[in-house]
Amino acid sequence: MTLDDALDEIYRSYLRARPLVAGRFDRDVRHPEIVWRIALSLDLLPPPSRVIKITGSKGKGTTARFAADLVAQAKPDARVGLFVSPHEIQQTDRIRLDGAPMAADEFCRTVDRISAAVREEEAALPPGQYISPVGYFLLIALDWYRRQGADYLVLECGRGARWDDVGRVASRVAVVTSVLNEHADTLGPTLADFAHDKFSVVGNSEIIVASSG
Repeated sequence: MTLDDALDEIYRSYLRARPLVAGRFDRDVRHPEIVWRIALSLDLLPPPSRVIKITGSKGKGTTARFAADLVAQAKPDARVGLFVSPHEIQQTDRIRLDGAPMAADEFCRTVDRISAAVREEEAALPPGQYISPVGYFLLIALDWYRRQGADYLVLECGRGARWDDVGRVASRVAVVTSVLNEHADTLGPTLADFAHDKFSVVGNSEIIVASSG
């Protein structure tokens, strides 16, 4: 499997469903429980005590990177995984371990490892439901972190949290950065809708750190 093959596999399900879901709110078309079921079947879910997740409208990527650095400084013998969205230069750099991005060949092998379980779940989905690309990247990251013996994970949510695959992962700490009127066409339309989405992390996190701005 080449990197292009792997990326085609990741985006295939969404591209197939896109004509049915384009222009609709996440709460109407996103189904993070799909990726949750796959993660459970592959035994990929990490212990919540070792997870920090980040959501918000602005600054969440920077906050995730700072958090991973702080964990690495506080626990110098620990292996720290960092998952961010979107990528910076190439798709594989959204998945990092001890500061280094996942190698392309390892990325491809991991997609090959989990693709059968993903396709089995996808085959049972009704029209309009799909395996989200962010969720697929998350499955790749969790599989790799488990096999590499990562001790702590810092996970950045996508544009939301309640209907985001990363938001479903239970955590010890959840950070909510500033909440603004962004992605009104998918998370809105009101500021209350944004806040309701982002602060859903309260439901599966022990400690909440929130921005006052």
